[in-house]
Amino acid sequence: MSISIGNISRLKSKIKIGLLFEKGKHLSAGSLALRYLSIDSEEASEFGFSVPKKKQSLAVDRNRTKRLMRECLRTQAAKELQNGKVIMFVYLGNSTPELDQLNQQMNSLLKKLTDETS
Repeated sequence: MSISIGNISRLKSKIKIGLLFEKGKHLSAGSLALRYLSIDSEEASEFGFSVPKKKQSLAVDRNRTKRLMRECLRTQAAKELQNGKVIMFVYLGNSTPELDQLNQQMNSLLKKLTDETS
């Protein structure tokens, strides 16, 4: 089962992003980090993707990395992605990653997330 990251699932609220970085928990695997915060379990989960400008200075590289992260999340099993979470993926590598490498790191992070929240 795949997940679609539509407009409803995108993390856009400055208030939620602020809460996420202030009170959220942190996981990492390789050059990919994840911040998450549990919210109301009836709301749909919201996802955000970030690549720091200091790590990848060219906008085309940052945008490609974010597209790859969205694709990896879309193809992951939706079992780990339950309702009621605000999740931000942050890529901390200096170069544009390969899809396979990013897929493995994201899979590892989502397993860690499932272990911590259950």
